[in-house]
Amino acid sequence: MVFNTLFVVFSLILVFLSKKLNLFIHLHVSDHKRFVSTSKVPLLGGLIFLIFLSLKLNINNYFFFVPFFFLGLLSDINILSDPKKRLLIQIIIIFVLIIFLKIKISKTNLFFLDYLLQNNYFNIFFTLFCLIVLINGSNFIDGLNGLLIGYVLIIFVIIYFTLPSLNYDKNLIKNFLFILSLIYLLNLSNILYIGDSGAYLLSIFSGYLLINFANQNLFISPFFIVLLLWYPCFENLFSILRRKKSLYSSFKPDNKHLHHLIYLYFLKKCKIKNLAANIFSSILINFYNLSFFYFSTQFIIKTKIVIMLILFNIIIYLLIYYYLHRKFYRR
Repeated sequence: MVFNTLFVVFSLILVFLSKKLNLFIHLHVSDHKRFVSTSKVPLLGGLIFLIFLSLKLNINNYFFFVPFFFLGLLSDINILSDPKKRLLIQIIIIFVLIIFLKIKISKTNLFFLDYLLQNNYFNIFFTLFCLIVLINGSNFIDGLNGLLIGYVLIIFVIIYFTLPSLNYDKNLIKNFLFILSLIYLLNLSNILYIGDSGAYLLSIFSGYLLINFANQNLFISPFFIVLLLWYPCFENLFSILRRKKSLYSSFKPDNKHLHHLIYLYFLKKCKIKNLAANIFSSILINFYNLSFFYFSTQFIIKTKIVIMLILFNIIIYLLIYYYLHRKFYRR
């Protein structure tokens, strides 16, 4: 408790110094990240989490996650602005992470895929692909205050509070929930942003924890983990497809993600002020996912039902997206 209290004070001092010295300010990042705010807000979410990770979270070889922070930081300060180069570096770092930490996806409950996963090389490739999709999808949804960090928080709230009997490190998740809650409140209040540095670090760390969680509880459906991660992963895949259809580069950021459209709806149609529309949109999306995840915990061992729930989410996403896109971008 004392450590946590001191860490909250330390984080607030760090934010104050960042503003005072004009360090790690978000004004250098892309228009995608400035969609709802142009105020002077520090990009400190990733740094605060990294410090907490090294001091408090009981993770052996935690330093393997540090390169993700620095890769995102180079993107935040516009030194490594080429998304193709960032993707290549992501692949290399994740490959090293998988090899040295021996990360593997044990099963999917799909016979043909499970057969292929028995091959070590295919397992490495498949695990790498899943983590790449998660990292970049998480970065895509980081466009509203509290959206990404709140989404990650919801996943581990569901695991910790609704699935306490399963096998996982309870103390680790408890500490993780503390730092997630702190960053979420600061992010939602527009006191700090997490930036690419925070998005990369949080998503790869969450992916690592969830793969371990699935491997330690092999009786649950692997698709339950897919369900928990459906939003950022589908956002990534859907964004690539819609950009290709419109002949827009898949590597360039845009402001036509679902959360942007929902934000525009509240801003323009409901006449809600900028920051309020930002926060309300984020909370609404996360409340939907929280409710759905809680409902889905009743079916964690029933793969067919979980797959149907994933498809239901995708259909809801597409219907809302189509409606809002026509409303704001009708030719």
